[in-house]
Amino acid sequence: MTVLDRTFDPAEHRVDQAGQCTSELLFVQVLFRPEIARSVREPLQAMLLEQEETAEGMHMTLLAQSDQDIVRWLLSWGGDARVVERIWLQALLINHAEQMLRNYRNG
Repeated sequence: MTVLDRTFDPAEHRVDQAGQCTSELLFVQVLFRPEIARSVREPLQAMLLEQEETAEGMHMTLLAQSDQDIVRWLLSWGGDARVVERIWLQALLINHAEQMLRNYRNG
């Protein structure tokens, strides 16, 4: 176990909802790089609400049943996905990425 000099509280980053992460339905907007647009055309059908191919990449509006589901799915795309809407979700993904970096740097 590593004690960090800072902590992450998702509730502090939820600008659109009060309280902590819940299992309420979440509307999320994600932008995928153009190079992988074809690969992500078919996310879990229960999640996909809208998709639009733009010059920046594939823009999708998703509906997730829980923050854990969408976080796991987004992490599976690595750097090819960027959350556009839901600032608290961006912060949560940053926290996961930083933890992964520490895991690999510290062996």
